[in-house]
Amino acid sequence: MFRSFRLLPLLVLVTLTACTLPRYARYAEPPPPPPPPPVCESQPAPRRIIDTTRPKTDGTPYWVMSRVQGASSMSQEFGLQPVPSGKALLLVGMSSRDAKPLVVRRLDAARVERPSPDEPQTDVQKVLVTLVPDGKIMGDAAVSTATISGRSVSVDPSVLIDEEISWDGHPALTPNGRWIVFASDRSGSLGGADLWYAPYRSGSVGTARPLYGANTACDELTPSVTSRGVLLFSSPGHTSHGGYDVHEARLVEEGDSLRASNILNVGTPINSAADEIFPHMMEDSTFYVASTRIDGREADRRDFDVLVLHRRQTLSQNIAVVDIPQATLVGKVINTVTNTPVVDAEVIARLPQSSEVLASTRTDTAGAYRLRVPVERPVEITAQNDELFFDSFVTTIPASEQNRTVEQEQPLGLSPTFILRVNFPTSIFDAPYPFSLDSNGIELERSWQRDVDDLVRNVKAGEGRVRKLVLTGHTDDVDSDESNMLLGRQRVEFIIDRLVEGGLPRTILEGRSAGEKQLLPRRPSESIESWRRRCRRVELVKVQ
Repeated sequence: MFRSFRLLPLLVLVTLTACTLPRYARYAEPPPPPPPPPVCESQPAPRRIIDTTRPKTDGTPYWVMSRVQGASSMSQEFGLQPVPSGKALLLVGMSSRDAKPLVVRRLDAARVERPSPDEPQTDVQKVLVTLVPDGKIMGDAAVSTATISGRSVSVDPSVLIDEEISWDGHPALTPNGRWIVFASDRSGSLGGADLWYAPYRSGSVGTARPLYGANTACDELTPSVTSRGVLLFSSPGHTSHGGYDVHEARLVEEGDSLRASNILNVGTPINSAADEIFPHMMEDSTFYVASTRIDGREADRRDFDVLVLHRRQTLSQNIAVVDIPQATLVGKVINTVTNTPVVDAEVIARLPQSSEVLASTRTDTAGAYRLRVPVERPVEITAQNDELFFDSFVTTIPASEQNRTVEQEQPLGLSPTFILRVNFPTSIFDAPYPFSLDSNGIELERSWQRDVDDLVRNVKAGEGRVRKLVLTGHTDDVDSDESNMLLGRQRVEFIIDRLVEGGLPRTILEGRSAGEKQLLPRRPSESIESWRRRCRRVELVKVQ
């Protein structure tokens, strides 16, 4: 016990000494700064060009890039997705992310139109679509299915792919039906929207994962998959001619996963210095894409139009109509001014409203032609040459004339001037009725788009001989002189825009307006409505 008391002063001393030792402040190391966000940038696109030069050899196919009539208005047309039965979904709206699908009919590769109101409802098809559900915040979209029936699209309100407060859209199904590839800005994306994929079995969707190899710090959007399994998508983040470019990639299946490899820019003329989105390639290599490029449009337009790259074939002599009862149609082509035969004029036969050539030939030294054409169905015969405009008529040869020679009494008349009788309503310049008018103001079986197409082909056939094409717009007598001068000019500009879309250089097109100053004489007993229809016209003259 005595020893313990002797230790007490020592313990007190040690304690006091410890309290007086210096204290050192603890300084925590600052955390490292977060890595900078990835930069959205692209490399210059390598040179890759599809030749669109028209060959001089007859029968040789060649590539053509043009706007799609019916999908290239002043509104936003973001894409064209062909579906079976000759139809397609045209995506329109304020934004490519929430564009709504409309059903259109594909008349040919470069023309579509809305189906008639009495379109049969028996043709039912299922497709994948982007859905913006009711009650969701702006930008929160989902992937769903839709049913096409007749001219309507019914979207299923239940969703296949939907992450809360994320945009999921632009779905595409692989040819084997095993995978859905889509675009999304959900958590886990490298930047903006990325391409994702999810397994698809018996109508149910598995866990979504990023599509390795396809994504960059920029947007990757609008995927589609060709029938051969090639992935197409748009992005400004790989290589670019400017803005969003279309790229292709090989899709590789590895067990329960999917990845993209061999990313390549598809090149020009599909891509340009503008934005290109919503690529879609059909089995025959017809390639649709939406673009903001100016080519043939006003410089201040920035809306999307649908364009198509497809193959045409230069005309070959006497293309036969196979396995269809035929007759031989003979006739002549004359110059309407000199009343003399037109030698070496091109004469072709087509079905009305079709671009497919059934037969073609050229006139002999007497201006005569011979064509094998089908019987018992309407056939459109068109003649043209380099210096004059074209002329056409529609005829139906009776079945009783099968394997016989039928003479067309009325010759085809080619003239240095051409009257384009687009059926414009009285005060309208940009929404004509579908069919052209004849010289009596009666609707023909040919559309005004067909007339424009033939005008483009006629001028191009001159191979640079036409220095200028002068177009003059005429109106009827309704409204004031001043307003009709403006209306005539607007109608001319509408036609000029369509000619440029078809491939004519704007520099050779000169527009004028006569308003109501050159009204046609009214015929005896002619109704005022018919007379006014004849007066509303656009006259064209070649300057060579």
